[in-house]
Amino acid sequence: MGRLPKPLTDFPISWWDAAIHTIDAKPWTLWMARLFGRRFTGHDGEFEVIGYQWRGKLYFHDFRDNG
Repeated sequence: MGRLPKPLTDFPISWWDAAIHTIDAKPWTLWMARLFGRRFTGHDGEFEVIGYQWRGKLYFHDFRDNG
């Protein structure tokens, strides 16, 4: 599963929706998203977001400050 280096504004889903999916998800769901989902990497200046898209939902996994 390849990386998708894109600016954060290029993703079609709302970042708020992804945050709510991540907070609301059970640990099992997040593990399955990591295992079977499509990985994405987005960047916005000095910040980098790593997450997974699985079953039509976007889940955050990591947030890095590259500054």
